[in-house]
Amino acid sequence: MSRLLPFLAVIVTGQISSKGVINLAVFLPQTGSWPVGNTIGPAAQLAVDYINNNDMILNDYVIKISYYDTGCNQGKTVWQLIRHTKTNKRMDAIIGGGCDPVCEILGLFAAHRFLPMVSWGCQSAKFSNKRKVVRLTIGSKKLLKKPILALLKHFHWERFSIFAILDESYEWLAQSIQEYAEEDDNVLVQNMVAVITDTEHEKAEELAHITHILVHLLKNAKGSPAEVRRRMLLLLDLGKLTGEFVFIAYDMQQDSIKGEDGRDEDARRAFQGLLNINLKRPQDVNYNNFLDKIRSASALPPFNYIIEKNVQIDIHAGMLYDSILLYAFALQDAVLLGHSINDLHFISSLMFNRKFPGISGEVQIDQNGDKEDTYEIEIYSGDKFITIGEYSHESNSVIPKDGVDIVFAGGRKDIPLDRPVCGWKNELCSKTTALLYKAPEILRQENHFLSGTKPGDVYSFGIIMQEIITLVRPYQAITNELPKDSCPNYMCKLMTSCWSEEAISRPSFTEVIKLFKEANEGKVFNILDKTCQMMEQYTNHLEDLVSDRTKQLDQEKLKTDKLLYQMLPRFIADPLKMGRKVEPEAYEKATVYFSDVVSFTNIASNSTPLEVVNFLNDLYSAFDCIVEKYDVYKIETIGDAYVTVSGVPDPNGNQHASAVASLSLDILSLVSRFTIKHMPRRQLKLRIGIHSALKIQISKATRDILNDIGGYIMEKRGEIDIKDVGKMTTYWLLYQNELDRPRPAIYNHLSNGGDEPT
Repeated sequence: MSRLLPFLAVIVTGQISSKGVINLAVFLPQTGSWPVGNTIGPAAQLAVDYINNNDMILNDYVIKISYYDTGCNQGKTVWQLIRHTKTNKRMDAIIGGGCDPVCEILGLFAAHRFLPMVSWGCQSAKFSNKRKVVRLTIGSKKLLKKPILALLKHFHWERFSIFAILDESYEWLAQSIQEYAEEDDNVLVQNMVAVITDTEHEKAEELAHITHILVHLLKNAKGSPAEVRRRMLLLLDLGKLTGEFVFIAYDMQQDSIKGEDGRDEDARRAFQGLLNINLKRPQDVNYNNFLDKIRSASALPPFNYIIEKNVQIDIHAGMLYDSILLYAFALQDAVLLGHSINDLHFISSLMFNRKFPGISGEVQIDQNGDKEDTYEIEIYSGDKFITIGEYSHESNSVIPKDGVDIVFAGGRKDIPLDRPVCGWKNELCSKTTALLYKAPEILRQENHFLSGTKPGDVYSFGIIMQEIITLVRPYQAITNELPKDSCPNYMCKLMTSCWSEEAISRPSFTEVIKLFKEANEGKVFNILDKTCQMMEQYTNHLEDLVSDRTKQLDQEKLKTDKLLYQMLPRFIADPLKMGRKVEPEAYEKATVYFSDVVSFTNIASNSTPLEVVNFLNDLYSAFDCIVEKYDVYKIETIGDAYVTVSGVPDPNGNQHASAVASLSLDILSLVSRFTIKHMPRRQLKLRIGIHSALKIQISKATRDILNDIGGYIMEKRGEIDIKDVGKMTTYWLLYQNELDRPRPAIYNHLSNGGDEPT
């Protein structure tokens, strides 16, 4: 039994009864190693219900289905076929299989009975040539080979090895990947190894010395990739998961690290950086509703199976649904074109190169009768697989996902190489070292590493001078001629004389020092003097650099402070800059000014965004000029709202009310003369509110609820004009009888009959 990524394939092997009722036999594994039929089985009935209730599809026929449990076992499948035969119940078509051994049995039975068969998950190599059966095929070599090769190219890996279980299906898949890679000059299959359990340790060690990129085609029980987990633990134990190697698997799930050996934490570490190719699961509302219907239907007969909310429904559910739709659409088209439903060859031709809307989106069937699926590329990071890209059929490439950091095994963020830089046996790197500074006569000696002469040192000195002056490696040019103006004349002559082939023709170091003294007009420069001079120059340079950077920093600091003081009062901003906590402060006396533009919504709706911005900028710039004349602190402007306060942060006795009142009158006077540039004929109106006392205002609806509860003392304020609402009656909330809390002085004042402050 084997399982690759789910896909849709078709086998047509016979004819369909021309009765008004079409009986479909749906074969599902409801028991055994992969009991997926319990969760996906209702999808078949949902598809049939959709077809039977749709007047545009097979209106003259009714489709009925019967379920058969295969247990992913050939023997049980044969027993189900025998049981069906004994009932003499007509079977018009076969839907299913899912497991390769079962698909082979069903395919033989369908061919013998001359029945059509539509598969939703078979991958057996025995069906790799569908046209030998009748028209269509099961199994497609493009199932994994294209996304695998695209992934390798995406990371610029030119060499990889395939690690497969000794099994017919996997050998066939590995062979198809190898053949596809051979068609591409940029990718090479370094090795393909089929192993059995007894040789896994040996083969893992062998592959570690062949390639750094390994593709795992390991035998999964359907939905249970335990083999991949076991192999990754083996590689962890061998110390191969340090980031030097990359492992690629397929169809891994979030719970793939779990096992029954108590090594889940080791498995989590082993999975870090594991690349995974998985079928992309639809995320649209229609598909989610489809899954909800499956959860509801699975609890009913014949399944009687409760799907827990945290259990993910297998993606084969959509494949099963679309398999039945494909069969029905092809049958319907044949009828519309005047063909009999018994014309299986024509019906099968309608299933090739076909697109139709399926439950999981648009379904594309290629010229071989295989469904082209969308694959996601994932990597295990932390404690789960995360999506890093998607395989595109159109471009045959991996489209990376933005904003995702890719971390390979060992925590490395650079892309691992597919082989060592110097090759596996150091064959790509030179085994010698260039001796650029050795004099020719020394290189000719047998033990030149241990040899050295004073003339040879002079030769090396000349080579070093050439590197310093020309800033290139030695022997870049064919001749030893120096570019003009590359150095002073005396220095160029000195270098060329040091390069002389004949050691006797080279100057001695005494002559070299004498030449430098003459060039320096007799001044003596020892190494210490020169070092101190260079350090002084370096220090001066650093001081200039620090001074320049300090000026830039001061300029940026001024910009930052200016922006900060625009957002926060200086007495709050300064302590915060020093890292000190700012304690909240209560002010007993202060007056708040609030204003907004009357009918601002109407003005904005009849203006462009730029006109609105210019209008508010002109208006509030004028307001700011007036604010500067008074002891008033501007809070902020939000939209068309302008808020200021006096008495905060600097208390000013009772002058806060006077300052805000005078400010309001000046602003009102300004508004009466203000002209909106893009609406010059419209008179601007401003709504202004001033308040100096503690007040809690509530609506009539809140007053009614509090009256029903009881215990709250309220007082009617009267009608006020609410923006965008109109006249509204409001109330003051004064205090609560049951609570023993101090009442603000303003409440006591009002309760004693005092005047309401404004």
